[in-house]
Amino acid sequence: MKRVKKTEQESSTHELRTPALSDPEEIVVPSVAALIGILLTGLLYFVLPPTVILGPNWLLLVMQAVFVVPLIIDFLTPWDFSQKTRRNLVLVPLGLSTVALMVGVALFILTLPADRNAIEEAL
Repeated sequence: MKRVKKTEQESSTHELRTPALSDPEEIVVPSVAALIGILLTGLLYFVLPPTVILGPNWLLLVMQAVFVVPLIIDFLTPWDFSQKTRRNLVLVPLGLSTVALMVGVALFILTLPADRNAIEEAL
């Protein structure tokens, strides 16, 4: 019997599964889910009150549209972006959304003590 180090494993136990090129659903579905998430966070920011956002309420949607439109064109046409480009076009608007919503929560917490309606309703 051959001695094997604990860190060595048989190569047959590790199988990497790659999506079949004939199954476009496995490739498109995560990207579509990310696009829906991007647009939903933009709409959430759009309906926030002016006291908890910076700038106009439509600004985040416009910034997201700059990145989402090329992705939609990529999905609908035979024109293909590289995987790195697609990843960046998804991660940048998600990062923008995250920062905008964090600023909104911070502004909400800072303006909460000054909100007299919230204090009167609690009493």
